[in-house]
Amino acid sequence: MTISKKPQAPSCKIRSNGTQVKQVNQFKYLGYMLTSDGKCETEIRKRIITSKTTFKKLSPLMTNRNIHMDTEIRVLKAYVWSVLIYGCECWTMNNTLKKKIEAAEMWFIRRILKVSWKDKKTNDEVLDMANTGRSLYSTIRRRQMKFTGHIYRARGIEHLAMTGKINGKKSRGRQRTTYVDSLNTWANLEQHTRSQFMRSSCERQIWKTMTVNACSRHGT
Repeated sequence: MTISKKPQAPSCKIRSNGTQVKQVNQFKYLGYMLTSDGKCETEIRKRIITSKTTFKKLSPLMTNRNIHMDTEIRVLKAYVWSVLIYGCECWTMNNTLKKKIEAAEMWFIRRILKVSWKDKKTNDEVLDMANTGRSLYSTIRRRQMKFTGHIYRARGIEHLAMTGKINGKKSRGRQRTTYVDSLNTWANLEQHTRSQFMRSSCERQIWKTMTVNACSRHGT
């Protein structure tokens, strides 16, 4: 599989033991779906569907009125969220994907409370009923910050992959949002440049404080 942002991925001919390896547009590696466009929308959609299937299997427990709401939320985070956010450390998030994540979070809470769309209750009202707030998206970002800090401090091949540059000219039009720039925007609200953001990861306490402050700003 060749990863490219072009609509049509370049043809790549690779042989192994005299046999040509078939080129595909996507394949699963360690449970993570890799696609030729290098984006993570397909993986996130798959994760949301899988987590909803897990939730439905637990529905007798999750919708039991005899179980306290706090307990159901803890079960949700332990057994359903863990399925949804598997491999989230590698996701490059944007506003569209953020909305998908937040919509999935509300889908779970509404079904725990048995609130139908016909009830015409806003998300804020549903969150008040559950005595909780949005935290799934910030959980993903927190894990990404922890992962990124580890990668930067390790100075291994992963660090080179995240910080290296490719020779050549940029394509015309608006450039894609990179993983680091997306995380920097969330964590710092663009107060630091990309290089300053990367250097901050070398100091564990500064990085930890930056993560906590970002989560506080975003309401978690």
